[in-house]
Amino acid sequence: MEIRLARHGRHIAIVTIDNQSRINAMTRTMLADLGRLCRELERDESCRAIVLTGAGTRAFTRRRYRRRSVRGAGDRAHGQPCAAQD
Repeated sequence: MEIRLARHGRHIAIVTIDNQSRINAMTRTMLADLGRLCRELERDESCRAIVLTGAGTRAFTRRRYRRRSVRGAGDRAHGQPCAAQD
């Protein structure tokens, strides 16, 4: 389970959600990692585009991954979403 960053040239960041065993469902940790990465890319003046993709061939993502042990803990992500840029 991870969020990976790759570059396609100087200006394009490719962010991959990789949790193939759970159809790329996002865990809380992955959501926080994605939020941190988005903030990092916002500060990177050379980054002009972000491509968000899912690993594997089955699906882009399956919402979020929930285990029984966290059901009562809420579903909010602690990371901030990427801001739209004009």
